[in-house]
Amino acid sequence: MRKHFIHGWAARGLGLALAAGAALAPMQQAQAAAYATGGTGKYRNEILWLTWGGGVNGTDGVALANGAQTTATLQVANGQQIQVTCTLSNLNGALSSYRSGDYSGDGLEDMYNIDGTGGANNLVAGLATAMTSTASFDIDCSATRNGASYPIPGLVIADAESLESTLDGNGVPSEYIRGTAAGNWNILEMFAGNGNPYTATKTTNGGSQTMEFGPGGQGGGTSPVALSYLTFTTPTATPSMSFAMRGGGITAMSIGLLVPRADYGDAPSSYGTAAHLFYDWVHGDDSGVSASGTNINDRLFSPGGLSPLTTDHVGTVGPDGEPGTSSSDNAYGIAGANEENGWPTSPAINAGSGSTVLTRSIACSGTGTVAGWIDFDGNGTFDSDERAAGTCSGANGTASLSWTVPNDIQAGTTWVRLRYAQNASEVASPAGTATSGEVEDAQITIAQASANLVVTKTNTPAAGASDQANDTVVKGSSQTYTIVVTNNGPQAANGAIVRDPASSGLTCTSASCTGTTNGAACPTQASGSTLLGALQSSGGAAIPTLPNAGTVTLTVTCTVD
Repeated sequence: MRKHFIHGWAARGLGLALAAGAALAPMQQAQAAAYATGGTGKYRNEILWLTWGGGVNGTDGVALANGAQTTATLQVANGQQIQVTCTLSNLNGALSSYRSGDYSGDGLEDMYNIDGTGGANNLVAGLATAMTSTASFDIDCSATRNGASYPIPGLVIADAESLESTLDGNGVPSEYIRGTAAGNWNILEMFAGNGNPYTATKTTNGGSQTMEFGPGGQGGGTSPVALSYLTFTTPTATPSMSFAMRGGGITAMSIGLLVPRADYGDAPSSYGTAAHLFYDWVHGDDSGVSASGTNINDRLFSPGGLSPLTTDHVGTVGPDGEPGTSSSDNAYGIAGANEENGWPTSPAINAGSGSTVLTRSIACSGTGTVAGWIDFDGNGTFDSDERAAGTCSGANGTASLSWTVPNDIQAGTTWVRLRYAQNASEVASPAGTATSGEVEDAQITIAQASANLVVTKTNTPAAGASDQANDTVVKGSSQTYTIVVTNNGPQAANGAIVRDPASSGLTCTSASCTGTTNGAACPTQASGSTLLGALQSSGGAAIPTLPNAGTVTLTVTCTVD
C-alpha cells in the first residue's frame, strides 16, 4: 500500500501514456503540446506529448469531462502547418489532468520530463482517474495539414505511473492499462526500474488489437515502465482508440502525436515549390508478446525501438528535412552532396540529342514512383514534355527514366528535379506537396553539340568519294551527283543542315534520299523538287537524326548546260 502524498495527490495509483514519435530532428514549436527536455528516455526528441488542463505544458489537477479537448498546432516548415485535436468521449468515470511524478514510484517522468523528476516535473500530459476507481473512455483525434485531412501512421501507449504486481481474487490484475485500436502494437521501450517482472498481453479480435499492461512491478523503488507503439492498420486522419484502466489509486494517461519533417526542392522559384513530408524513422517489431502474458522486463525480451529511415527516397541517402525552400547554386540543401545524390553525374547530355530518347538509371529505395523533369530548353520552368517517370525496384534499387528529348534543347546550365512518393499522383507535377518521399534538385550542364561532320559530293561514286582527275561531262548530258553526309562523332548531330547551292553550268531538276546507316534519318522534305528546293535554299534541308557513325546519302539529278 502506498503511503506517500505529493502535491496533494494520494500516492497510490497507476498511469497510462499515449504518445507519437516525431521525426529524428530538432523539435518543432508546438502549442498545447510539449517535448520532454529531460529524462533517460531514448526518444525525447521523437515523442511530442499533448498536454491537458491549460497552458503549453498543461496544468495539474483540472477536472475533465466528455468533450474535453487538447490541440497541438505545429509549424513543421514554412507553409506546412499540422494541427492535431484529440477529444474525450464515452467517459465512464472521472478524469482530471495529471503530472507523472506526483507519486514517488512513478517511472515515466524518469524517462520523459520537463525541469526534473518527481515534484519538479512540469510536463502535465496525463489524464487521471479519481482515487481507487476504474475508468473507460474513448479518445477521438483529427489531424489536418494546412486545413486538409492529414493521415498519421500511429501512436504510442505507455505506463505513466506505477502498476501493482498482484492479482485479485478472480485472477485479474489489481491494476492494469488496456488500449484497443485498429492496428498492431509492439513494445517500443522499457524502463527497468527496480527490475521486477512486468507483464504485457496482446490479443487480436477482428481488425482490432488490444495491448494490456499488468500486473506490473510496483514494490521497492521506482517501478518499471513500458512504452508500446501502435501502428494503425491504415494511416488515418481520424484515429479513434478505446481505453480501460483499473487502479487502486490514480490512473493517468497521456496523448501525443507523430510529427513529420519536410524536404524541399532547391531550384530557383520559377520552377515551383516541391515539398515532401516524411517520417525519418521506422519502428521495429519486438521479440514477441503473447496472449497469455509475457514478462517484458526480462533481459531476454527485446523491444522494437525506432531506427532511422532507410527507404522511400531518391538517391542512396534519405532526405535531410528543412525549414523551407532555399534556392542555391549547388542545389545540395542542408545535408550537402552526400544526401542529394540521386542524379547520375555521367554521361553528359548534349544539345545535339533532340528527338532522341535519353534514359537514366536513378538510384532510389522503395517501391514508389520516381518522377523526373529536365529543363531542356532552359526557359526556367519544367514543361509537361520534359517529364519522365518510373517505378523504384525496391530497397537500394533503381528506377529507369526515359525522356524524349525535345528539338528545342539548348546548351548551357539548367536544372533537373527528381521526386519520389508512395502515391504516384502526388508526383504527377513538378510542384506541390507529397505526403511521403523526397525531392532532389540538381544543376546540370547541357553540353554544346560536338560532332565531326564530313560531306562529299561526286558524280562518279563508284570510283570513290572524290571526283576523278580526268572526269569530263558532255553538254546536254544527264548527271547524277551523290552527296554523302557522315557524322564521325563523338556526339549526335541531330538537326544538322545540308545545303547544295545551284551551280552555273548545271540545271538540276530533282533530288532524293537514297540511303541511311546506323540509325540516321532522311531529311523531312519529300523527294523530288521539294527536297531539291530545300537543298538549294539558304535554309537547307534538315537531317532530323544523325547519330555518331550515321550516314545519309542524297542524290541530285542535273543536266549539263
